[in-house]
Amino acid sequence: MKIDFVITELDMGGAERCLSALAVHAQSEHHQVRVIALGPKPPEGRDGLVGMLESHKITLHFLNGRKFWEFPWVLRRLMRVVQCDRPDLAQSFLFHANVASAFVYPKLSIPLVGGIRVAEPRAWRHRVGRWAASKMKRVVCVSQGVAEWCRRCEGVASSKVIVIPNGVELASVKDGICSPPKTIPNMPTGTPFLLFVGRLDYQKGVDELMLRADRILTALPDWHLVLVGEGPLQSQLERERSAKPTCDRIHLVGWQDNPRGWMAASQLVILPARYEGMPNVILEAMAEGKAIVATDTEGMQDLLGELATDQVSKGGDFEGWERKVIDLATRVNRRIELGEANRNRIAESFQLHSQLQRYLQLYSELLCSY
Repeated sequence: MKIDFVITELDMGGAERCLSALAVHAQSEHHQVRVIALGPKPPEGRDGLVGMLESHKITLHFLNGRKFWEFPWVLRRLMRVVQCDRPDLAQSFLFHANVASAFVYPKLSIPLVGGIRVAEPRAWRHRVGRWAASKMKRVVCVSQGVAEWCRRCEGVASSKVIVIPNGVELASVKDGICSPPKTIPNMPTGTPFLLFVGRLDYQKGVDELMLRADRILTALPDWHLVLVGEGPLQSQLERERSAKPTCDRIHLVGWQDNPRGWMAASQLVILPARYEGMPNVILEAMAEGKAIVATDTEGMQDLLGELATDQVSKGGDFEGWERKVIDLATRVNRRIELGEANRNRIAESFQLHSQLQRYLQLYSELLCSY
């Protein structure tokens, strides 16, 4: 098969890592692969996925779109790339790539598979997403929660929807794959810490995390809080942190290229998100054998199953989430038990290779019936 993989950008986020792993896997299975990003090439230091794809001799195209008003030009560039070398099938990831691909591939009678990874609450996106899905042969959702949202909010026919969960490499820091941070500025070596990893924006609930940081750290006097990531709320969070009595125990360390190393060094991984799809940070924390405390967003029940009871609070119940963080932080034996059970669950149901193979099986079945 000749397969195009289309994504909005090729930075180091969860969706981008998933697409890159899928492209490499397809290439290893002797398919001809091309990756197309609507945006520009990531800057040096953020181009790890680019280097990985290039090392596997995968063709890359960057269409250099930066602003929404450049969208018509991006579509023209995408159309030219596809017309010059037609694939058998295309797979898009993320909203903007889904929409751009829906304009191009169906016009050229090339079957398109969309990828929906987040239950996006904005109504205008529902309308645009509904139109894009109407042009797709299949819509891959990363969890049952996202699939239900797709059917309910975007009106996607059940016959089009297929669930392929995210997957993760089980190999970890314990296996020497990546290294934990040597030191964290202003935090003594060996200090237990809560870890948040993700984009610093409203979706991830970091505003609620910072609001509750004092109470959590007061209840856990020996602990620190570390936030890994960057985003639109970063400046606000820095200001709020500096005004808190526990500011010396709150660390915003910015973007890091080895988040699993930070997870391995932490004692508890936390995520107070408002909406999700199937968060890669939770998959990776589970693979590292860590207990987690998260809100009950899309994908969490799929990931944790019966293990959700101690690790998940009701969606939107940030007070309940805060209580669970404090409770689990003080129960070291239970944290260890949950961490081991989480890692076993990844081994049984969410290993990356198995999930990637399901995509290739879908493509083969689709082309046979096309």
